[in-house]
Amino acid sequence: AGAIVIVDVKAVMGRELGTLGDYFSMLVLAQAPHTGRCQPAPSISNLMAEGCNAEFHTAALSEVDLALLIGLYNTPLEPELLQRARIIGNMRKALEADFTTGKR
Repeated sequence: AGAIVIVDVKAVMGRELGTLGDYFSMLVLAQAPHTGRCQPAPSISNLMAEGCNAEFHTAALSEVDLALLIGLYNTPLEPELLQRARIIGNMRKALEADFTTGKR
């Protein structure tokens, strides 16, 4: 599988290549629409969001981002009505595992 990402060069000028790599990876892997709104958690998804508190900006994939991706990819596609609860549960497990193993 592949993905094509179209980038406005003016919007990314002056940003670190690693930060941009993490940002675009998150957008592609999460397959979530970009809303431009600040997410109320430390996330690379907030890189381009305006008016976002500094505490919610990260320069790399955060623990929350990784938990979201783990939650998404560990959740079966069927039945669709249970997906949201399963994703949240899988995110919680991933974050709790990081916390208890001292990765924070």
